[in-house]
Amino acid sequence: RTVSHGAQSYQPHPNEAPVGEYLPKLTAIKQTSGEAQFVDDIPAPAFCLHAAFVKSTQPNANIVSIDPKPALAMEGVKAFYSAADMDPELNYWFEKGDDKRRIFATDSVSYWGQQVGIIVADSQAHADNAANYVIVRYSDIKPGVYDLDTAIANKSFYKVPWVPTVRGDASKAINSAPHK
Repeated sequence: RTVSHGAQSYQPHPNEAPVGEYLPKLTAIKQTSGEAQFVDDIPAPAFCLHAAFVKSTQPNANIVSIDPKPALAMEGVKAFYSAADMDPELNYWFEKGDDKRRIFATDSVSYWGQQVGIIVADSQAHADNAANYVIVRYSDIKPGVYDLDTAIANKSFYKVPWVPTVRGDASKAINSAPHK
């Protein structure tokens, strides 16, 4: 079999530049030649610890208890952390206006797969496996909302406060643009 090759021909219109012009991706050569180094290509340092999230198995419920004892007894497992181990003011990965999204669920979960804790272990395989053995007990389990019709019927809406991002004068830029 012969070595394959390819070519691309670009003939952009001069009045539309830079739209349509050839623009190589900065990392393309390294990625396609195999020279690029990714995080998974780098050997873990000695004594490196790995983590895996413990995720909710119910879509809409109250958390009664979280018992990590079975997971903590497993090979290689070093620790388990949940919202109970954090300062409540630091348990947010996103905050904009009134919209605060927790790192770990506290009293309830809103969706299946929501993070309720994290397992730390000596290998990723040990962490991933142990995360399945943390026992989370739920109460007041409600059915999940999986489609728009159910959301409307249940009046289940995700309220996101609208906080506009404004940069420059859009009207002025549009009115002064050479192409309209």
